[in-house]
Order: sequence, then structure tokens, then C-alpha cells
Amino acid sequence: LNNDVFYIIGEAGKGQFPIYKDKLTIFQALALAGDIRTNGDRGKIKVIRETAKGPVVKQFDIRSKSLLDSEYYYVYPNDIIYVSTAPGSFFRIESFGSLMSLVTTSITFLVLVLNTIK
Repeated sequence: LNNDVFYIIGEAGKGQFPIYKDKLTIFQALALAGDIRTNGDRGKIKVIRETAKGPVVKQFDIRSKSLLDSEYYYVYPNDIIYVSTAPGSFFRIESFGSLMSLVTTSITFLVLVLNTIK
């Protein structure tokens, strides 16, 4: 397993990570990448795995108990783990500071436009 790696892309970061033990789980793999970000969709994790018949894409919910019995529970060499973005996460306001920033920026823009018109 010296040169075996897996890849993570999407809302869990990106990069190439080594498989450092015989049985690396999907949870350990995501932890190596720094966990799933707040706007990541935990219900739509995809693993792309190369097989003899070609690449196979499997989508699953990381919170589901059925994952523990799945063949995708363990990460194999050259697996690609993709974490998609949650729907509506672009406009999500996660803190009071971001809400205040949005409000003050909007008011400043409105005042600027009104002063330019006069």
C-alpha cells in the first residue's frame, strides 16, 4: 500500500491522500480531507471506482446505516470521493455577521445609486 492513494473533490476539499492502512473507511478518508464543509450535501456522496468493466459511480447518504454493510464503506486505491454542494447553499446565511454584512452592503449600494441619480 506504499503508493496507493485516493482522491477527494467537492465540498470536502480537494486533493490526493495516501491510504495509510489496510482498511481505510469512508469516514476516515473524509476526516483526512478536513471533513465535509457546512454547504456540503451529506445525502449525495459519490464514489467513483475503477473496475474491470469500467468506472462505476455509486451515490449514497453518508448518514445511512446501510453504508456500513456496503462495498463502498472501505476506500480502495484510486477511488474518487465527490461531495456535492447542498441545494440552496449559495444564498444560505450562516451567522449574524454575514446577515449584517449583507444588509449594510445592500443599504450602501442603494444610497450610492440614489446619490448618483441626483
